[in-house]
Amino acid sequence: MRKRIFWTFILISFSSLFIFGMLFLYFIGDALMILPVILLSLLIVGALAFFLSGKLSRRIIKPLLEFSEKIDITSGNENLESLSIGVEYEELLPLASRFDNLKEKLIKHLTEQKDESNKIRLILDKMREGVVVLNQTKDVLLINKSAIKHLGLAQFIPEKIDKLSQEIDTDKNILFYTRNIELNQAIDEVINSGETCILNMPEGVFTEKALRFYVSPVIESIGILGAAIIIRDVTEIIRAENIRSEFVANVSHELKTPVTSIKGFAEILSGNADASVKKHSKIILEQAERLLELVDDILLLSEVESKTKDSDMKQVNVTQTIREAISVLEAQASGKGIKFNFSSDKDIFYFANRNTLFELILNLLDNAIKYNKLNGKVEIGIFETADELKISIFDNGIGIPKNDLLRIFERFYRVDKSRSKKSGGTGLGLSIVKHIVELYRGKIIVESEENEYTKVSVTLPRRTLQ
Repeated sequence: MRKRIFWTFILISFSSLFIFGMLFLYFIGDALMILPVILLSLLIVGALAFFLSGKLSRRIIKPLLEFSEKIDITSGNENLESLSIGVEYEELLPLASRFDNLKEKLIKHLTEQKDESNKIRLILDKMREGVVVLNQTKDVLLINKSAIKHLGLAQFIPEKIDKLSQEIDTDKNILFYTRNIELNQAIDEVINSGETCILNMPEGVFTEKALRFYVSPVIESIGILGAAIIIRDVTEIIRAENIRSEFVANVSHELKTPVTSIKGFAEILSGNADASVKKHSKIILEQAERLLELVDDILLLSEVESKTKDSDMKQVNVTQTIREAISVLEAQASGKGIKFNFSSDKDIFYFANRNTLFELILNLLDNAIKYNKLNGKVEIGIFETADELKISIFDNGIGIPKNDLLRIFERFYRVDKSRSKKSGGTGLGLSIVKHIVELYRGKIIVESEENEYTKVSVTLPRRTLQ
């Protein structure tokens, strides 16, 4: 602006001098006399133009600069309510008025946003559960106080974590705070697959607490933006479960010896010639066998529950294991006219404990027989990829009502209690299956239509255990 004013002064001065020179030549006629006067005038006019242009431009620009500084929201001035826009030029008053309105709306918006942010922070900091939010590259976007305590991160968080207005350094990757392999693998899997993952960590991994991680994807219309982690302290729950499991296992173990003795005596009595004795000894024998089966299932469930990792791991021929389980249950299936349908072109291997894998398959097939119709069918499928093994069991039996699907993995839960008693089920089969699948960090999905079919699909990852 200063240059424009300067050259405007110069142009006006030159024009004035040119007119003055022409008039002088017209009346005097001597050009040599006027030349020094013109040159001196030019110097004086140039100096005046430079001085006046600077002063005038500053006077014009100063109110505009003050105006722009007052409306600059990036200047770091948080006290927007103290700003008042006033200008010295009437032409700018409409613009100033509009900016005043914009300022009021901005103040209202920022106040609401700050209040909402404080509410969210207050809620998060008062939660017992830890909350961590990550972006797609696993950088920490948000972490609350409970998460800091659960993960033992106080040493990494700057200064006082008890202040609500804390500024936590959240521009670092989750690897900066924890290098736990299982947790990082779970986060990667959730971000890549978009499926929720539940991870249990025993005492001593992060702190002296047992923790359960619920890792879920953050999904928007454009795709997966990151992951949200909820961390729960399950120390007391785990301890209570362990105490209960130990008690049940001990009681079951103590029951096994007398029940075996009762069964033995019942078998002896069943050979008696007296019909009445035979009848009652047969009842005793059946109930003793049922009780022994229940005790064995309880002991097996307690054993699986107590493990965090399986032992005696090796490459197991899954195809052959399925055939062995079918062979064990062949007589039971034939009694109901049920046929197995299983065919595999090749032997498929999986790194596991052979007995654990056998129990998993045996319990699934046993359920498919017990809750099937007469002359029904059981179809077994086995599939593998580089990352996982999938086993599916399909039966065209009685099916499961939708209301019961979420409860079928509970201990002793039966969909149809009267039918279960007739079929001899203990109500622990699927609970055993569920705990074996969890032991191998797998997934189990049940699809069913009442009085039509039931399909159980088990997916076991390869990378976790090899």
